[in-house]
Amino acid sequence: MSVLPRPSMPCLRAREWASLRLDGELSQLESAMLESHLSRCAACHEVVVQTDAFTTALRTSPLEALR
Repeated sequence: MSVLPRPSMPCLRAREWASLRLDGELSQLESAMLESHLSRCAACHEVVVQTDAFTTALRTSPLEALR
């Protein structure tokens, strides 16, 4: 079993900003800093793309009634 390396502090911060962006809680400065980081960090870019897609799919899925 392989162990994934722990993301660096800039990557952790960028991923937190990406989460805030999903909820519309990211400032313009943070948004610019996130975009700058994503333009040079392929790992974070991939995580954000996948997280955005999953969140969109989850939020747009029809609700199902519980029995």
